[in-house]
Amino acid sequence: MFRDRVTRNLLSMVFRERNGEPIDRRLFKGVLSMLVELGGGSSRAVYEEYFERPFLTASEHFYEVESQLYIANNTVSDYMRKVEQRLAE
Repeated sequence: MFRDRVTRNLLSMVFRERNGEPIDRRLFKGVLSMLVELGGGSSRAVYEEYFERPFLTASEHFYEVESQLYIANNTVSDYMRKVEQRLAE
């Protein structure tokens, strides 16, 4: 479905940005707005269903994997600095 493909592309942009790759934020916002408009109904409900929930799930997975890999290869002190860095971002 079109909405699913758009959501996947938006989440891909978030993933790339989290890995240090620049993204076009204006494009991101425009596509997200389009997704909400195409959804019809309550814009908040559409946002939550088609972006927020998948975004939160993908974020949880991303940071879980990142933290496991980082702690496995670094000291606890380094890990805590990385956590502080991510929180600042």
